[in-house]
Amino acid sequence: MSLIVALLVSFYPPASEPPPIRRYVNCSTLEGGGIIDRLPYMAFEAGSAHITPQAAATLDAFVADYDAPAHCVMVVEGFADRVGPAERNLRLSQRRANAVAAYLRGKGVTAPIEIRFHGETSLLVETPDEVAEPQNRYVSIWINEPQRPPR
Repeated sequence: MSLIVALLVSFYPPASEPPPIRRYVNCSTLEGGGIIDRLPYMAFEAGSAHITPQAAATLDAFVADYDAPAHCVMVVEGFADRVGPAERNLRLSQRRANAVAAYLRGKGVTAPIEIRFHGETSLLVETPDEVAEPQNRYVSIWINEPQRPPR
């Protein structure tokens, strides 16, 4: 069974309205897995992994609402737009994910955190190379129930 919750971190308004926010996060509540629609939208400034006061407020609200059993795994994934070399964007997306994970730890999140980073792959808005798209500079947070080992 796997449950996923997402938090996208960005500073720009979404292209469309995000889904409604559920205030309770529990990775064992959905049979067979599913998605909890926790998607406040914020992104990072170009070339930056700095968490601004706006981003901090969104993360603080997420931490305040976070209520999952200790065995749940938090996956923090970083992304970048297509401006600059792909290798630099990969490192930037890693720094963004690490910054968010460190912030969450500093706010008392004790769940296991898995860091993933994708650079300029998995774009929210498809663009050609060297096009700055603020919606592609983000971090997502997924809450997963770990796979149980076979018996």
